[in-house]
Amino acid sequence: MDLLNKKLRIAVDSGMVLLLPLLKAYSLVGETAHEYLGIGMSLLFVAHHILNVAWWKHLLRGKYTPLRILGTAIDLALVVIMLALPISGMILSRYVFRFLHLGGAATARTVHLLASYWGLVLMSFHAGMHGNRIMEVFRKITTTQQTSKIRTWSLRMIIVLLAICGLYTFIKNKIGLYLFLRTQFVFVDFSQLVVWSLIDYLFVSILFIVLGYVCTYLIRLKHIHKYNH
Repeated sequence: MDLLNKKLRIAVDSGMVLLLPLLKAYSLVGETAHEYLGIGMSLLFVAHHILNVAWWKHLLRGKYTPLRILGTAIDLALVVIMLALPISGMILSRYVFRFLHLGGAATARTVHLLASYWGLVLMSFHAGMHGNRIMEVFRKITTTQQTSKIRTWSLRMIIVLLAICGLYTFIKNKIGLYLFLRTQFVFVDFSQLVVWSLIDYLFVSILFIVLGYVCTYLIRLKHIHKYNH
């Protein structure tokens, strides 16, 4: 049952990470598709918290280490973001929720833009922080218990290259400007194929997954070093 729960959690989390690039490419996939994908993301987020209900039960219990403080801060920020996205999305909706006739579109547009980019960054970072658990379950699912140095280093090199591509895309698409609301007008290259736009955002997602993994590794390493001296 525990393994099944872990499989479900990974499936839900993977679904959310895969939906991120599709949602970011809303101008290319179409507004109707974007709204339905947004509903799908919200449902997956609810499923994520149902599967991780123990996290809420233990939120005020136990010792808060630096790693737990970081993880909790990101998780709570994501809760706020994932509430802001569907609410602002319903206000902006021109198809699925157009019957609501809600006001405040200008504010909702700003909130939606800000929340969507920070959602991409923090959700990816969050996934990276749980990289070891994901790999552990993956090995159990694939029954791969033995490690190969060649396979391990090859995988690491591929991930590093993808992260470098993500950094290049982050700079090229000026995503930092949207994260800090330096501009509210998102440039969309309509001559670009949808698949390349999706790959761009997937690269950015991988960049922050790697940063989350590395950050977690360094904090744990510092913790081990502290208690060994």
